[in-house]
Parts: sequence; structure tokens; C-alpha cells
Amino acid sequence: MYIGILLDFSNLKALIIGAIIAVAIMLLRNTASFIAKNFMPYDKKIMNSIFARGLAAAVLAQLAMQNNLQNAELISKIAFSVIMFTIIFSSVRIFLVNREYMGKKAITQS
Repeated sequence: MYIGILLDFSNLKALIIGAIIAVAIMLLRNTASFIAKNFMPYDKKIMNSIFARGLAAAVLAQLAMQNNLQNAELISKIAFSVIMFTIIFSSVRIFLVNREYMGKKAITQS
């Protein structure tokens, strides 16, 4: 399934709600570093950067639409926007963590 095809940019409300939920997931994911106290700092940052995509939510949203449940279309749009925003946020965070790590690695090798 191609999630990007299902994303609908016409409903700004769903996109904003999806972005807010994705930011909340990202912030809550930072609590994982409290659990992983014995990990190296780089590993903690990578672990905090990677979070679930919500594909199960996408499947359930599609089932709600197939069964014509009330507000199923809005729920589906929100679910797909959350998935897309978490993918974007995770990708950006991993890029930034790796760039920071590679910069520090280059400095220590000099």
C-alpha cells in the first residue's frame, strides 16, 4: 500500500490535527532515553528519532470507511497525515543526529 497516495491535502483541519499528534508522539518518544540509561548518547538519539508509523491505524481507518462509520473520512485523513508527518519528522531527526555525530567524529579524528 502506498500511504502517500492516500494523503489528502484538501482538509487543512486534518493536516493540522495530524501534525499536532505527530509532534506529541515525537516528544513522548524522547522519554525512551530514561529507560535506556546504559546506551551510548548516539544510540539514545537514534532511538528517540525512530518512532512508529501507525500502519495499523491506517488499516483500521480504511475499515471504518468501508463500513461507512460516522466521521470515518476525517479519521482516515488524520491517520494518514499522522503517518506522513511521523515519517517526515523521523527522517529529519535521523539526518540531524547523523550529521551531528559525523561532525563530532570528524573533529575527534583531526
